[in-house]
Amino acid sequence: QLVLSFTVSALNFFMFGWHVHEKASLMFVLPLSLLVCHRDLTMMYWQVTILSTYTIFPLLHEDRETAFKWLLLATYSVATFVALPYVIDWSRPPPRSKLK
Repeated sequence: QLVLSFTVSALNFFMFGWHVHEKASLMFVLPLSLLVCHRDLTMMYWQVTILSTYTIFPLLHEDRETAFKWLLLATYSVATFVALPYVIDWSRPPPRSKLK
């Protein structure tokens, strides 16, 4: 519960903060990665990591880096989408969760 509470708090700070740097997305992605094996949070982790990677794109601002960063994002997105079902055993019913 503590890790989830910290993650939600950091995400709110990132979304509603007045001046937030792009790298501040690591404040909620890293704790969320500890919860990736929780069945209810797996897809949220996948979506949040893709969006936070996209927010870092302005740091790579040269034209020659554009194709490379989009290729890396697409590769990461597909690789994690394929790998996450191996992390989570979807055939088992989910444990009773306090997240709902």
